[in-house]
Amino acid sequence: MKNFIKKNWKKVVIAGVVILSVGVASSFFYNSQVAKADVTEIKLTEKDVIKIFNKEYPNKKVQDIELDQAFKGYVYQVTGYDTNSEYELKVDAKTGKVKKERTEKLKSDDRFETFELAFDKVIPRDEATKIAEKEATGGVAKEWKLEQQSNETAIWEVTVQDGRAEMQITLNAITGEVLEFDNED
Repeated sequence: MKNFIKKNWKKVVIAGVVILSVGVASSFFYNSQVAKADVTEIKLTEKDVIKIFNKEYPNKKVQDIELDQAFKGYVYQVTGYDTNSEYELKVDAKTGKVKKERTEKLKSDDRFETFELAFDKVIPRDEATKIAEKEATGGVAKEWKLEQQSNETAIWEVTVQDGRAEMQITLNAITGEVLEFDNED
């Protein structure tokens, strides 16, 4: 074994460097493609996505909606529930095409932690975006989450990117008041 290592150590090191380089390059490529996701490609509103969710899962309550960058554009993720199960739907934000569905039984603890999103009372994503970008004093909103946290409280979590710096601004989704500012750079 020692002779093998002595004879082949250069090959092992070169192979390790090649493998590491490929991993770093593919990670960089993936991240650069995600960073290129264009917010102008978002054609659907939260209301549009809720209609799609309700068509797929009639009579289910919506708890939260996320809008995140994916490899090719933006994707909405809607989470809903009924008394027994949690439902998740991923929808292309440009085309409205359903990308993925998931249903999972609720654990007994989770049944008491679900709250229906008071969608008719919350500010829309574009208004939350303006407030968050103003609070960040620079940068562009790239990701959003609208969540009902209790019967009385709904929040928007908006991620604003300014170069390499990311800031997460949490807003009261009903009043638009800034609740928290987290600089994640």
